[in-house]
Amino acid sequence: MICTVKSERIVKASQYIIRLYPSSVYHLVAVIPKIKSRYLLTSLYHDTMQKIMEDAIHDVELALLEKGVITIKKVIMKGNPVKKLADYATRNPIDLIVISTSRNEMIPVGVIGSTAKKIIERTFVPIFVYTALTPSDKYEVERILVLPIEIVEERIHLLKEVIEDLVKRLNASLTVNASFSSEASSRLVELLDKEGISYNIDDRRIEKPQELVELLEEHDLVIMPRCRKGLTQKVKSSLLRIGDIVECIDLAVTGLSPRPVILV
Repeated sequence: MICTVKSERIVKASQYIIRLYPSSVYHLVAVIPKIKSRYLLTSLYHDTMQKIMEDAIHDVELALLEKGVITIKKVIMKGNPVKKLADYATRNPIDLIVISTSRNEMIPVGVIGSTAKKIIERTFVPIFVYTALTPSDKYEVERILVLPIEIVEERIHLLKEVIEDLVKRLNASLTVNASFSSEASSRLVELLDKEGISYNIDDRRIEKPQELVELLEEHDLVIMPRCRKGLTQKVKSSLLRIGDIVECIDLAVTGLSPRPVILV
């Protein structure tokens, strides 16, 4: 499911995701937010937003068709974008949600837009995040980096399944970095060993934001689990502090990442 808005980043995200999942059924879902205003403005607002969303879906559809995708479902809804998108993902056979960190080009690097953040926090389907620093001309995925940050048994099994599928289909190399949780890394490695999946262990310690960025830049795609809702493991070091905002690890890494991120 591609969360569709009028944004060049979403078009780029669509072009990227086709390389990962070329044979999928794609749901292009756009939501017209409701406004609290005088009723005389409602019709004009709706007609304008309807046209914008139709154009946005058309842009993404063209990107998919150019790459040979033929199974596309297009949906425009009205209401709260986060709630509508989350409900759609729950009620339909959606395996992956595609978003960008923000459609607003003016949002600073390292900051995730409020809608994107809420979608990450309130959905349970794996999410592909096209980040602000992702190179627009780089689509090949040859090196995958995994950052295990915590152990939630059912999520770590899903994490393993996502990794296994991509590594085998793309014939990509796999690296596991244990900076955030040696326990979670050991559990994931145990599962990878059982499936006979080859990997490299990167045991360097990441202490500063620049060290994290350099690690991520060495790879083409980052995969990591999402923090549990209410997880008390918050930003304690300069690595995870963005301005005066304290984020959970998954959001902080995603905001800083110069590569797309899949959050499981």
